[in-house]
Amino acid sequence: MLNDDMLQKINDLISTGVKVPGFGNKVMLDKSRLDGFVKEISDLMPQDIQEAKEIINQKNSILAQANMESQRIIESANRESSDITNKSQEEFEQLVDDSSVIEEATKKSESIIQKSKNEAEDIVKRAEQKAENIIDSADQQIMSKKEGADNYSKEVLFDLEERLSEILGQVRRGIDSLNISDINTNEEEK
Repeated sequence: MLNDDMLQKINDLISTGVKVPGFGNKVMLDKSRLDGFVKEISDLMPQDIQEAKEIINQKNSILAQANMESQRIIESANRESSDITNKSQEEFEQLVDDSSVIEEATKKSESIIQKSKNEAEDIVKRAEQKAENIIDSADQQIMSKKEGADNYSKEVLFDLEERLSEILGQVRRGIDSLNISDINTNEEEK
């Protein structure tokens, strides 16, 4: 990240530049120091890129966790549904074995089975809804972090572009000043 210390160094370089007489605010800058600052700035840029990659890795991790959690919830709901159905079936078979209450047992077992199916479907629906909520929440967090990282990277790059443009403009003006001085010196020598 382009920090205040680096900005101060660049401002110091500009303020310590040699003023070119007759050219207003134009100054000549030490090229080796300016090259050093440009190298330091370019060395700092990969850190921002690495931070963006880490955010993407975090997104993938959050999605994987959400998928694992939703799968676990669905499997748990299926197990509960199966357990309830098996229990109902066992109760039904036990009631059917009792010959004196076969008709009543049949009605009661059908009611239990229907109730069990309804409960199982309800459990599965709630599990699926919870899984969808977890995934939606994870997606929202990921998008928010990605947007933040993108905005931060854009801001740093725009700031860097603006400062480099200012420095490049000063360098160009310095070169132009030197070219004008050379032309004036050549004309005076003639």
